[in-house]
Amino acid sequence: MTIVEDVQKIKAVAFDFDGTLADSFPVFVHAIEYALGRKPFTSDEIAELRQYSMREVIKIFKVKKWKLPWLIAKGMKEIDRHQDEITLFTGIPEIIKKLADENYKLYVVSSHSDKGIRALLEQHGLLGYFDHIYSKVGLFGKPKALKKLQRDFGYTASECVFIGDEIRDIEAAEKASMRCIVVAWGFNTTASLKQHSPTVLIEKPKKLPQAIAELS
Repeated sequence: MTIVEDVQKIKAVAFDFDGTLADSFPVFVHAIEYALGRKPFTSDEIAELRQYSMREVIKIFKVKKWKLPWLIAKGMKEIDRHQDEITLFTGIPEIIKKLADENYKLYVVSSHSDKGIRALLEQHGLLGYFDHIYSKVGLFGKPKALKKLQRDFGYTASECVFIGDEIRDIEAAEKASMRCIVVAWGFNTTASLKQHSPTVLIEKPKKLPQAIAELS
């Protein structure tokens, strides 16, 4: 991973949504099945998929490049239809409040819909804790969104950290010259995440505030 020079105190904490804040994995898997028009995955197939990056998953299913935007749009619409089945992970509300109390500025950077993100955060009384939501950034649009966040709010890359659950989140942070904390309760397995050298990997939400503090 690219080393961030002139490391400064973390001011901005950007969260991925699906698999990081929101327990949307069953809905996400269903959306893939629906978009591809295939039968439900077996538990073994799901376990295998969790080892791969999203780019590798796309190759495994031999998705044509021209067809990808259409499949993503189809899948996202299905996720929206099942929005009421998505919940926050246990402990996340308390962590968000704690980070806000410690004067971190909080953001969401996600391919999820703005409506869905806001609805779930509002349901838990958390929407007001976030300074901005960058939604529908695309499957591989997080690097651009993370750079935009820096420009929009005047941060240096070393003042920001991205929290995610996938290999592509590690890659996005690296492309934006940011540090990345990955969590072990989302899509990719702990072993696969470690292979891509995140700044920090944590296994429980309660470890997150300390992990962020130790980066400063």
